[in-house]
Amino acid sequence: MTERDLYPEVIEAWNRIAGVVKTLYHEDIDAAALPGWSGGRVVLAREHKQASGSYRARGALWYLRATRTAGALPAAGIAVAAGTHAQAAAWAWAAATENVPAILFVPPLPTSTLRTLRGGRVTVEVVRAGDPVACRDAHASHTHALRPMSEDRLLAAGAGTWVLNINTVMWNVATVLIPVRPVDDDGLLAGTVAVAHKFGIKVVLVATDGTPIPTAAQQLLSGTAESPGTVAHRRGVSLELVTVSAEDIGTAAQMLQRRGRVVTEEGALPLAALTSPTQDPRRCYRPEKGEPVAVLLAGPPSEADTPDRPNPYRRQPKSPGSANTGH
Repeated sequence: MTERDLYPEVIEAWNRIAGVVKTLYHEDIDAAALPGWSGGRVVLAREHKQASGSYRARGALWYLRATRTAGALPAAGIAVAAGTHAQAAAWAWAAATENVPAILFVPPLPTSTLRTLRGGRVTVEVVRAGDPVACRDAHASHTHALRPMSEDRLLAAGAGTWVLNINTVMWNVATVLIPVRPVDDDGLLAGTVAVAHKFGIKVVLVATDGTPIPTAAQQLLSGTAESPGTVAHRRGVSLELVTVSAEDIGTAAQMLQRRGRVVTEEGALPLAALTSPTQDPRRCYRPEKGEPVAVLLAGPPSEADTPDRPNPYRRQPKSPGSANTGH
């Protein structure tokens, strides 16, 4: 059976959440600072400034709104096993925004982090021994709370709105670079691919050396599966995989820090494909001449509402005439 096209669902999500999520912060960087650069405009899509600190806020908010509209949101609300701070922050923000009861089962996190998650109808259970997923399932079975799953189409539709957003501020974007993680994707791959496929945008997945590549990404790269959320008879999406070293990620993070932008490894990961000094196409991304590129900066939550720091010694000035709507 042919899978339904996800793109209309992304449009619906965008129409319903655009007034609540933050408009995408973005800025140009000087392409001359990138090694071996022959491409065109390079834009940082700064989703680390999104509400809760990552694109995950888009999916979590849309999940709750769409579920409530469909009459499928129980009185007990939701139960979430959040393996990372980014996941927990997104669900805590969305639940507070929608006034939905939520319980988050999380691994041990710093006290200051836990304090930011709690409040209102959101409670946090720290799982010091045992499996957060098992704790979530037991709670949901007892209370009938809803259990959002990372592969849910609603999360993918919400996550995909970031591509719609960048496409409105960078109308000729040809390529987007996103992080690929072994777990906790929260719909980023499916949502990004669905929208990129619609507009003929190439998607470059950037992973860290030695980390497992998710099955869905492997199947797409090998051509053994349909693009998630796209209609089967259309041509396949343009998809590439680049793996970068921890050193490459550190270099990318330092470039961002010199600009007063602080992100986690997940946030700097896609940029590392452009800053890597190697010319091995499996370990870097080098665009065609004049190719406009957007890079997703995905975290961290701790920087979501922190004003950017002025830096008089910035070594990577914006390109002449570039736009910066984030400040």
